[in-house]
Amino acid sequence: MDILKIITIVVLVLFFFFGLKRGLLRQVLEVLGVIGAFIGSFYMAHHFAAYLEGRFDLSYRIALVIAAAAIFIVIIILFHFIGLALQKLFKKTVLGWFDRIMGGVFGALKGALLVSLILVIIISLPLDRQFRKDIIDDPFLGIIYPVLPVMFDLVLSRTGTDFSKITRVEELAGIDKMKKSVDEIGDRLEEEKERLDSVVGGD
Repeated sequence: MDILKIITIVVLVLFFFFGLKRGLLRQVLEVLGVIGAFIGSFYMAHHFAAYLEGRFDLSYRIALVIAAAAIFIVIIILFHFIGLALQKLFKKTVLGWFDRIMGGVFGALKGALLVSLILVIIISLPLDRQFRKDIIDDPFLGIIYPVLPVMFDLVLSRTGTDFSKITRVEELAGIDKMKKSVDEIGDRLEEEKERLDSVVGGD
């Protein structure tokens, strides 16, 4: 558990300083660039693929892959340079420090998302149940773990899906109670068997 805490702290600190260096505006534009690249590839790839298919005598499938990859890369690079230009512009103004500080916060949030993802995966694995429960109940890791589920819930709530039902983490406590009930029933059956054996033996 201590190792997980140390790794979490290291990741958060590193992401904070990386974010501090890159600034908020640049990071936001890079995220928007990735989103825009996916959207652009989805909506424009078939148009570009049709051109490549006729221009270079390619099969449509190969042309589509090339078109999607090219559009994706171009949009990513475009947003990257826009972010760099705006970051340099902000550094020359009083907003430069604000951009850097908020960039550090945004970077730490990305680090928290990464650690949260790792914790969700660990908890979803068939490991010792008490170990998984300790992660959820830990005062420090218990704060980091819900970051990803909460953000997913905000998105999935629009579709009526609960993240906890996907990870099945919330069922851990219920499973523990069921196990205790089964153990109690087993103990009672064992006591009843011993009582019957004693009665039969007495006869």
